[in-house]
Parts: sequence; C-alpha cells; structure tokens
Amino acid sequence: MLKRTLAKASERGFTFYTHPEIEFYLLKSRDWKDGGPQPVDRAGYFDNVPGGSAHDFRRRSVRMLEDLGISVEFSHHEAGPGQNEIDLRYADALTMADNIMTFRTVVKEVAIEQGVYATFMPKPLSGQPGSGMHTHVSLFEGDQNAFYEAGGQYQLSDTAKHFIAGVLKHAPEITAVTNQFVNSYKRLWGGDEAPSFVTWGHNNRSALVRVPLYKPNKGQSARIEYRGIDSAANPYLAYSLLLAAGLKGVDEGYELPPEAEDNVWSLSDSERRALGYSQLPASLDHALSLMEDSELVAETLGEQVFNFVLLNKRQEWKAYRDQVTPFELDTNLGAL
Repeated sequence: MLKRTLAKASERGFTFYTHPEIEFYLLKSRDWKDGGPQPVDRAGYFDNVPGGSAHDFRRRSVRMLEDLGISVEFSHHEAGPGQNEIDLRYADALTMADNIMTFRTVVKEVAIEQGVYATFMPKPLSGQPGSGMHTHVSLFEGDQNAFYEAGGQYQLSDTAKHFIAGVLKHAPEITAVTNQFVNSYKRLWGGDEAPSFVTWGHNNRSALVRVPLYKPNKGQSARIEYRGIDSAANPYLAYSLLLAAGLKGVDEGYELPPEAEDNVWSLSDSERRALGYSQLPASLDHALSLMEDSELVAETLGEQVFNFVLLNKRQEWKAYRDQVTPFELDTNLGAL
C-alpha cells in the first residue's frame, strides 16, 4: 500500500523522506498490580544515569541497530520515568517503515536480554507523558528539496505550504490510523505536550505540524514535523495517509491557514474557537466515524483494507465500551 502511494508521488516527480523520533517506556516487568506498571527509573528529560538500566539499554540497542544497518541519529531519556527516545536517521518512507518494524523488534529483544520490558503503548502511565512518534517529512525532486525556497516565509516553498495545508485539512480523518488504539486518545488528550488541535507553527511544539528551525544555508534540511502519530502506529499505513493528505493539498492548491503563534495548550476553549482551531478526534469511536466518511482514506487504503480496519477497530471500541473501568467503580460505586 505504501509502495502504491509512493508511486503516485513519483509520478509527480517526488520522493518522500521521513525521520521518526520514537518514544517508548522501559518497565521493570510486563506484569503489573494495583500500583500500575513500574518504570525502571525516575529520571527525566535528557537525564544521564550512568550505569542505569536505560543508559545501558540505549547503548546496547543503538549498537544492535547500527549492526543491522539502521542508522541512529540521537538517543536520550525522555520526560517520563523510564521513558526513552531513539531517533532514526532520515530515509525514504518505505525503507523507514521497514526500519521502524525492525527497530521495535530490536528494542523488545534488548529489553528481554536485560531483564526489563519495553512497551510502545501510547499512554502506559497515568499522569505521565505518552509515547509519540513525531515524524519529520520532506519531499524531494531529484536532488532538490521541494520544501525549500530561499525567499519564502520560513524558507518554505509553495509546495511545502500546500502540503502542510493538506495534512491539516485531512488530519482528523486519518487519525484512526495514525492513532489506532483506544489508548492512543489518552495520549492525545492527556496533556504533556501531545497535539490535540489542528494547527501549525514555526518551531511551535504545541502545534500538530511544526516547522523546525534549521541551520542557515542548509536548505536541504527544510522539513515539517507531524506530531500526531504515536509509537504504536502502523508505519506503512500512517505514512501512506500522511503522504496522500499532503499530496492532495499540493494537487489542489490548498491554502495554508494562519500560523499558531501562541501556546495552543494554554488557550481557553473559547479562545481556540475564536482562532478557528479545530480539534483532533477525542476517542477511537469519533476517529472511526470521521474515517468512514473520508474519500481520501478509502482511496488510499483501498476497499479491502479500508473495510478491514474499520471492522477491526470497531471491535476494539466495542470491547472497551462494554467494560466497567476502575474509574467508574472508584467514583460511582460508593456514591450511587
């Protein structure tokens, strides 16, 4: 499916490159009791814990990935306890999707080897950040970055602006794929810097699409970052839809909406409405309803996969909806 979408981009003269920042949690065990999953440490963002489980784990994982021919650009401890991030060096989207699948296997295997458990669950710990897979993307025409224009706003070309506009317009309807689990929406709406609203901004980490800073005279590095995808997403389907949405914007000349210059999270609901900031789906059920009505998703996935994804995810939502949760028991049982 991704090959098919890339072929459509190729017909327009484009090659699609991606660079993911993959977050995950290291837990003491897969098993958990009333206290919930137990992270391997209490470290925070960019903390260095010499001899700690996470430090040794990242070093071993990076070495194994490099031995497998998968280039790693950065690795560090993330904001949550036991949370880590490893960033893969950019590659064409198909190679990268393959690399992500291998990456997950390596991370799981190294965790087993070291007596801990690695999870890509989007939100395993209440009150802690979720695990995203922020993905930097760019289109190239031959050796030239199609997103770069020396005189453009933030050095963005018209192609880049139309691409961003396409991604923003279609983001809600592709969210059932980029965020495909019930738990994904605990990350999107649980705070801690997850993007909940359909906005873009220059180096604005509260926006769904961020235009990163890059060094002067480094036009080849021009790119955008889509911050909605979580670490559990199917990269083949997610990248297919991200590319299809962007190309739709390019083909039809979508107009880029005004930039979000403020911290979107700090605004009130009424302020966001006044600024025209729509929101991503609040649940898997909501996301599936939007996806079901999407011509873009149906066309990109094809009838068979489109229908299967809807069926599969509706079964998950029904199973989730049918259960009585600890939250309900804690808040209602003794009071009602």
